[in-house]
Amino acid sequence: LPIHLVYEKVFWPYKCRERNPDLEEIPDIMKVPVEELPNMIVIYRLAGLDGEATENRVENLTEESGSGDLEAELRLANALAQSTAETKSGVEIMLFHLKNMGDLEKQVYFA
Repeated sequence: LPIHLVYEKVFWPYKCRERNPDLEEIPDIMKVPVEELPNMIVIYRLAGLDGEATENRVENLTEESGSGDLEAELRLANALAQSTAETKSGVEIMLFHLKNMGDLEKQVYFA
């Protein structure tokens, strides 16, 4: 997976929206001076040596399943994880409801 594509298609839009959440259109990366572009940390892993790094490899940035809007999914995941002093996080709320659902096999559904 070419690093420049990850930077242009994922990292750059994420950083732009992080700086300005109300941004409707992502600025053209080619029009931004190089000095103003944020640095992206890249971690390389060697695949297949002695059984190490056997995770699925990402070969391209196209989404075959799901909504295809990675930014929207990341925003939703971030909102789910956020909590404040007054409220529980979305994960805590989901776990509470799952715990209180009871045994689904014994429940009767009316059609």
